[in-house]
Amino acid sequence: MRTITKAVISLATLLLLLVVILSAYNAPFFWVYITVCCGHLFFIWMVYYILTDKRTSTKTFDDWYEDHTIKDIE
Repeated sequence: MRTITKAVISLATLLLLLVVILSAYNAPFFWVYITVCCGHLFFIWMVYYILTDKRTSTKTFDDWYEDHTIKDIE
């Protein structure tokens, strides 16, 4: 995974975790609300960024999982 993709995922995740932390410490409603709105926008942006990324893969569903082969399961 590219560094920019990791940064986008981390930023969106940290922003949504900030909502939980602010709520737990009874922060003013205004800041919790702003953080929730920004968190949702960053989450939508993250999903859009990942789905429109130009990265391709040679893996198919026939490759199964990388940590277990089909022989291990049968």
